[in-house]
Amino acid sequence: MVCSICSAQETIKSKSDSIYGYKRWTKYHNALRIGIGTQKSFYTELGLSRHQFTFNDLGYASSTYYSSIELTPTFSSTNKNIYAIKAGYEINARTLALGIEGKYQTDFMKNHIVITPK
Repeated sequence: MVCSICSAQETIKSKSDSIYGYKRWTKYHNALRIGIGTQKSFYTELGLSRHQFTFNDLGYASSTYYSSIELTPTFSSTNKNIYAIKAGYEINARTLALGIEGKYQTDFMKNHIVITPK
């Protein structure tokens, strides 16, 4: 008779092995991107992003790249709504956040390409 012991769990060697993202970047995960804001006018966006993060005793960091569609309604009968397709990348560490975004926007009369540093 043969006797063996099987275990489906990994041996935890340290705190960094026991908490997902602690001192190591996680794998990229899909996430829904929803945005609502106002600058000179109201806008909203909906899209997908790929997000990863890490943290340690000193703070948190994350990075994401994304694509989305944006709508800027004009609430006016004389001006048309503005639609956009956009893509970007953002990274942050503690209180510093940086990013860049490119978008193609149109009201089907005029078209613009916009690059925005963040």
